[in-house]
Amino acid sequence: AAAPVLLPAVRHEIARVLPEWGDGRSRDGEGQRFVLQRAVRTLLDGAAALDGLVIDDLHFADSATLEMLQALIGGSDEGGDCGDRSLRFVLAYRGAEVGTHLRAFHDALLDVAVPSRVTLMPLDEAEIVLLVDSLALPGVRGIDSAAYLLKRTGGNPLFLLETLKQAWSDG
Repeated sequence: AAAPVLLPAVRHEIARVLPEWGDGRSRDGEGQRFVLQRAVRTLLDGAAALDGLVIDDLHFADSATLEMLQALIGGSDEGGDCGDRSLRFVLAYRGAEVGTHLRAFHDALLDVAVPSRVTLMPLDEAEIVLLVDSLALPGVRGIDSAAYLLKRTGGNPLFLLETLKQAWSDG
């Protein structure tokens, strides 16, 4: 996809995290993170069709990434949302893998946002049947494999899909 038209200074800052956009060599200085945050906000604000961001596996994020997200969502001294509009954020993470940085990020968000928590439960046997059938794999029927897959994966969709993928590749 073509990169949006941005001022050279903004483009240079974005190149720090998207090297394909140019020479994004970092300059030193504490204030530099705020410059990058503003550049990312400018980029997002310029994407008029963008209503929100979905970020998965947040439990793997480093502290710099969480700091950037906090600034974008509104939890920094630099200000909140992107430009004149607010983006919606969906942040997904495994609760069992929440570390100190993510816990602090989550707690800080409670001061600036009202999150809606959605806890994903494992799939039951009927849902596994639907998922397997939706894949339309030749010769594979959900009703024939659901009980085995539930026992083997505990209903975790990722484990279920990986188990199916491995079985499919093994023949």
